[in-house]
Amino acid sequence: MNKKEKFAFLKFLQYYVGSSFIFVVIIAFMYYDKEWKNIESHYSMKTSQIAWKIKSEILNKYMKNEKLVLNIEDKTINYALLKDDTSVYFSNLRYPIDFNIQNKTHIFSAKIVYILNLNENEIPIKYIIVEDTNILSDIQKLRYKIAAFIVLNFIMILCFGYILSRILVKPIKESFEQLNDFVKNSSHELNTPLTALVMIVSKLKKQKTIDNKTLNQIILSVKNIKLSSDKLLFNANGKNSERYNEKFDFKILIDESIIFFNELAKSKNITLHTKLENTNICMDKYCATMIISNVLANAIKYTNKDKNIHITLKENKFIVQDEGIGIDKSMQKEIFKRYQRGVSKEGGFGIGLDIISSICQEYNIKIDLQSSLDKGSIFSFNLSKLATK
Repeated sequence: MNKKEKFAFLKFLQYYVGSSFIFVVIIAFMYYDKEWKNIESHYSMKTSQIAWKIKSEILNKYMKNEKLVLNIEDKTINYALLKDDTSVYFSNLRYPIDFNIQNKTHIFSAKIVYILNLNENEIPIKYIIVEDTNILSDIQKLRYKIAAFIVLNFIMILCFGYILSRILVKPIKESFEQLNDFVKNSSHELNTPLTALVMIVSKLKKQKTIDNKTLNQIILSVKNIKLSSDKLLFNANGKNSERYNEKFDFKILIDESIIFFNELAKSKNITLHTKLENTNICMDKYCATMIISNVLANAIKYTNKDKNIHITLKENKFIVQDEGIGIDKSMQKEIFKRYQRGVSKEGGFGIGLDIISSICQEYNIKIDLQSSLDKGSIFSFNLSKLATK
């Protein structure tokens, strides 16, 4: 990973883990609050029931004039009996009475206390206090449970966040690599004809006359620069620019393009064979020109010297057949993607066929590619949906 990729990776991981952890903590807090209330309710009810049971036993003993001896089954429960003046009649409480006995329930960190008023004038006992310290262990268990839940979820979030970050950064990394290759190829593609022009101009300074060969070299260099410039401009703006659909003869556009590409073909001694019928269609002329220019430029680029290129326009089909190096089957779908090239040894931006593909998708033009290595390629474009009378 480079610095930018690492920064993006860590930033995403930070936000993902941070936001997810906050979400988990909120859930844990809500669960803790709910469980705490359940524990509180449980122990309040438990101490209340014991207090009422003690009251029942006291009343029963006094009615029978029996000695007041209480039998509490739960030995973890402590209780106290207070007189009218709040003095202690009996107590085995673990903690001192440091709370307001006028309130029914007191909940502390280590105990819960329930107070019941006896309200019997004949009986010297006024208050029954029940103390339960088991609540502390239940609260501690709940806290351990919540802590374990948070820690385990944090580890899971961290693992998922790492995996997800790697998955998300991967296409960004690939895009950066493609863009770097694109910049390198762009520099090379534009630098070659520019260097040729500089050399030719330097040569012209020493000559008094200009021969045809030199003029052809200048024309070829300028045309290569124009082709590269057109691709870059369309890639930057053309896909989102406004379309001006109009009726025109596709044959005329091909003828004009062939005039432009004829010099490029001659430089490799490639013969362009044409068989064109008048075909009226309705679409944006600039987009149509980009299809023709890019498919012809690729055909010339990937066809070796002294070969042929056949250009056909018949029955609403535009076909370009070359005798070039061909395209491997595994690459035939990939080459229509941006920055992809059929072979790495040839120059180019890798955007020509991407431009063609995007225009064809926009205008519902079906593309058919047939290619074999070392035999050549056939690009066929079905224009029937654009045909007009």
